Amino acid sequence: MFEAAPVALRNAPVVQMVPQDASSGVTAFFGTWPGDESEEELLEAPQAIE
Repeated sequence: MFEAAPVALRNAPVVQMVPQDASSGVTAFFGTWPGDESEEELLEAPQAIE
């Protein structure tokens, strides 16, 4: 299809990587996993929603 492989015009990163801490990123959204819950507490949680 091409005589030579296409070359990017710029080698700019798509996103800027930022370190995450407890107040940002996945931890801030989901919390800590696994937590201190027992198996029984985890199994009871969906039933409490119903």
